[in-house]
Amino acid sequence: MSSNPNVIIVGAGPSGSAAAFHLLENGVRDVLVLDKASFPRNKLCGGGLTRKAQKELDRMGVYDEVAAVAYPVPKPYIVMPSGNALYARPREEKLTQMLVLNRRILDEIVMRRARQRGAEVREGVEVTELVREGGRCVGVRTRSGETRPSLSSGGNAKPSSVASATPRPTSAGVNAGGGSWPPIRPETRPPIDAWPA
Repeated sequence: MSSNPNVIIVGAGPSGSAAAFHLLENGVRDVLVLDKASFPRNKLCGGGLTRKAQKELDRMGVYDEVAAVAYPVPKPYIVMPSGNALYARPREEKLTQMLVLNRRILDEIVMRRARQRGAEVREGVEVTELVREGGRCVGVRTRSGETRPSLSSGGNAKPSSVASATPRPTSAGVNAGGGSWPPIRPETRPPIDAWPA
């Protein structure tokens, strides 16, 4: 790895590690991933893996490893804080409707896959600030110094030094869930025994 990598990704969780994996799969070399934690590490999260997430894990070649240690949820029923709810019908195929896995295990698997693909993952390295010149982010600063890539990406959750220093898009036109769901009130939910087998 060169002292100035092509890409720096801050955060070695699933987003950052998947980004590193796909960059390497598409010919980008010298990908550096920095994470303030050492793996395996605890992460407060429900650990739910939707079908979309499972497809991503399958593309990365780790679905079978994840599915072997995860808990399947073939008939998820999800109620949002607004009272809206949804449930998904099971499908006949490799993927289940939802898997649940402790993030300590999931993150280690995905990070290890990025490392196997060629990413340099540095654990225990906290990014303290973004290095800016002329209004542009040109690198990151850690306690041990500064690193400047050709491109950088934040794969870490907020609140973080990277997330708080990065401009946010407005909510107009942004849908983090990847789709919209019509409102379903809890009183319209079919009884569990009526769900398809």
